[in-house]
Order: sequence, then structure tokens, then C-alpha cells
Amino acid sequence: MKPTGFDEEDAELDIMQDGDTAFKDTDLFIIEDIPVKLQGLTMLKVEEKFTEDFFTFDVSADAVVFVAIVKTDVSFIQYMK
Repeated sequence: MKPTGFDEEDAELDIMQDGDTAFKDTDLFIIEDIPVKLQGLTMLKVEEKFTEDFFTFDVSADAVVFVAIVKTDVSFIQYMK
């Protein structure tokens, strides 16, 4: 499965692995304790302060999409309630 159709200025493709950076523009946030079944999967990284109202992309097959946020991002948490 490969995500396409996103603006490469907004996001970059990467492989999920422990110890990798969570965002494309800073190394202040590190991904840790990834379940083994998710390691090695494709992920899209955006900027830490992503300010767009939405983000779209296409996938080449059926997919489950996980969205990870920084725990302190109250605005997104409130939006999802």
C-alpha cells in the first residue's frame, strides 16, 4: 500500500520504526514503543505545527489509517469528541 495524492510540501513518506522522529521538521518528538505488528509500515509525517484545516491522500488498496497526535494538542482532541 502506498499513499499518493498528497502535497509533498505538507508531508513525507517514511517507514515506521522505534526511535524515528514523529514530525518531518523537528527531532523534538520521538516515536517509541511501536507495536511489532505496526513496525515497518508506511507512514506520512507532517510538520509539527501543521495548520491546514484538512489533509487528504489516496491509497492503492483498502487501508486502516491511524492518526497520532501530541498529547498536548487539545484542539484536535476536542475536535474528535
